[in-house]
Amino acid sequence: MKKITILIAFVSLVLAGYSQADSTLPVFNPTRGNLWYKASGVPAYKIDGYRVKIVDGDTLVRSTSEPFRAEELQIMPDGSDQKAQIESVATTIKEIIFGTDTARQYTANDSIDFKGAVIRFRNGAQLKAGTATLKIKNAVVDADDNAKIFDGNVILDQSCTTVKGYISAKWWGAKGDGTTDDATTIQYAAKTQRQNVVLPPGDYRINSGIKIDSTSSFDGSRGVFVAYGSPRTWITIGSDSMSVPTVNATRARKYYIRITRATQSDWADSLTVTDIGLLARNLYQSELKYEVNGFTFNAIMRGEKTAGGFEQSNIYPINSSNAFVNIWCTRIGNGYFNSNYIHAPSIRIDSDVNTGKRAYGIRFGTEGDVYLHNNNITKGGSIQLNGSNRVALDLIYSYQNEFTGWRNESNGIPVIFKNTSDKNVVQPGFAFAGTKAIDLSTGGNNIYEDPKDRILSPANSYTAFEWNAKGNSAAYNSTNNNLKGIGVWGGNGEEITYAPTTHLEIYPDAIKIKNTGLSIGAEFNTENTKMFLVKHTHRSDSTGRMLIVMYDANNNQLVTTAPKTGDKQTLYNSSWGGGWLTQSNTADDLFINLPDSCKKVRIAFVGLLGNANILKSFSITTLSSNSTNLSFKANTENIATAAPVWAGTYEKGQAIYNTSMSTSSLYWLTKTAGTNRTMTGASGSVTSGTNEVTVTGISTDSVYVGEYVNINSIRYKIGRVTAGKIFLTENVPSTYSGTINYVPAEFIEMKIGSGGSGGGGAFTAEF
Repeated sequence: MKKITILIAFVSLVLAGYSQADSTLPVFNPTRGNLWYKASGVPAYKIDGYRVKIVDGDTLVRSTSEPFRAEELQIMPDGSDQKAQIESVATTIKEIIFGTDTARQYTANDSIDFKGAVIRFRNGAQLKAGTATLKIKNAVVDADDNAKIFDGNVILDQSCTTVKGYISAKWWGAKGDGTTDDATTIQYAAKTQRQNVVLPPGDYRINSGIKIDSTSSFDGSRGVFVAYGSPRTWITIGSDSMSVPTVNATRARKYYIRITRATQSDWADSLTVTDIGLLARNLYQSELKYEVNGFTFNAIMRGEKTAGGFEQSNIYPINSSNAFVNIWCTRIGNGYFNSNYIHAPSIRIDSDVNTGKRAYGIRFGTEGDVYLHNNNITKGGSIQLNGSNRVALDLIYSYQNEFTGWRNESNGIPVIFKNTSDKNVVQPGFAFAGTKAIDLSTGGNNIYEDPKDRILSPANSYTAFEWNAKGNSAAYNSTNNNLKGIGVWGGNGEEITYAPTTHLEIYPDAIKIKNTGLSIGAEFNTENTKMFLVKHTHRSDSTGRMLIVMYDANNNQLVTTAPKTGDKQTLYNSSWGGGWLTQSNTADDLFINLPDSCKKVRIAFVGLLGNANILKSFSITTLSSNSTNLSFKANTENIATAAPVWAGTYEKGQAIYNTSMSTSSLYWLTKTAGTNRTMTGASGSVTSGTNEVTVTGISTDSVYVGEYVNINSIRYKIGRVTAGKIFLTENVPSTYSGTINYVPAEFIEMKIGSGGSGGGGAFTAEF
């Protein structure tokens, strides 16, 4: 009696104003369940046909506020078309439960408008497409991820939403057991529009390809597709015809695809596109993550058709392994692949997969068309292609792309630049020792940085001419071009103007000469500059020697008369470049005193041992003053290893510092200006009160402005030179006719403790 009283009280609360129920026991009806009770005295306006209803003359009242079950609303699982009844009740009822105590199917044809109602699926209940495709509109769907709730060709319209914020690919009956072919059932889910599709955990065997609607996102991070059967395109995302960036494009979508081939693809070395694990088309401002394994082409990123583009998207190749081409960025028609970011790709080919066959990590290029894909960034990650004949990066048509920070763990070629690929920057963050540097056979002006040395060098024909131009613009060059800037020279003394195989590697602090037979140096006019100081340093793991090539007034090489050197370096006559080489690889300073017959000299650091020549610094300093052909100011400070006797002109007050330290001398101070060389066989005549000297016995081409001559035991400075005449800077007091020679300079030796002064600086050509 106590239980009956409590139940009556509960029913009374539910009825909230209805008269007392006539029966305390529920009225059982197979179409309505057991949630109804008989009642009497219910006002007519309370009878709404849903919660209070007249059935067989009895007034029945629903005893709970829980959502209506389909059967309560006359939506019957009897195989007949329930479309009309569903749309009728959906006008009023906004929450419907399909499924009571057993699994039931509710059939409908065409399309159903649920008018915003929440439809919940329980106990295996399903909506089944009848004789036509069933399209569900304006519904809010609630179901377990692993439940099958749709049977047949049921489509969720883009007007639908879900309680969880996504739809499950299993709702159409996919098993994920690794045995059942789930391609057809997953395709139903994949063609839904403007939805977020989720693949629950499982191994989903597919015997045919799947196309994911271009307006939907797809999250396959928890499940994996396993492809069985003949080659084809297995997973396709994105549209093949949408223009970018219109509202209809594949934009602002997210994808995570995991797919593996059941049997490893046995590819040929052919770029015929077949057996594609993942084909992504025309993504715009989207995100793609994927794990693909074992196909001929693991992933192709493609811009397609008219105005179709793949751009401004983020790509995460979390794992791509064992494919002929792991990542191919390409186009067909008028498409393009531009301004995308490939994040930390993880690419691997096992050594036992298709042994000896060509394979690629990342490929930038086109399928039968020419287009420079540009402004893409690939950063980080690892490319490990084990076995022979592998290529980490194959850049066919690419422009201004960056590939930085990736680990090159391959045994093959890191990069191939082809066709018109230009202005790309490739900077691996790591590479195994012994990895080939680069394929330089084709391509434009690209930059490749070898991580072993952190170098910056052009990836193709970075010509010596281009580097010479850089050197000439940076080094001192006189107004009459007597000094050429530091540049690259050939083995026969010629200046390089084009060398497609010349490869200079520019380190942060050094230059590597890649080709034996090349040198780095400068050329001087030495008609009145005979003394030089050459300094250089090379890396500790490098070698290198200095070369001196001399020329006479007729531009013939001087091969019999050796230049004089200081006490730290000796020379020998070499067939290399027709010049004189230092005999050791030391970096000691080289003092050079050229013979009078030398009118031009080339001083260079030479590459005798190929890759071993790594030059860190190089400078050439003139040691004689007043070299007007070089157009620099007279020196007031210089250096020497002994009292100056070398050819040259010295001005009064000029200090020549002692670098030898083997004596107590600090420096020598020029007491009287003069010129240290001999005017052999010269004679001349001059009239008193004039400065015009007629010279015979020598060519005045070898006499220079600024030099000092002795006329009648008086020191005179030459101010101008013409054919057969020299003009002094002042008039002679009396007529003279006789021998003419230079007058040497006089010096004061300044020893330790004797004080002294000096200033100014010698001209230096250096890099």
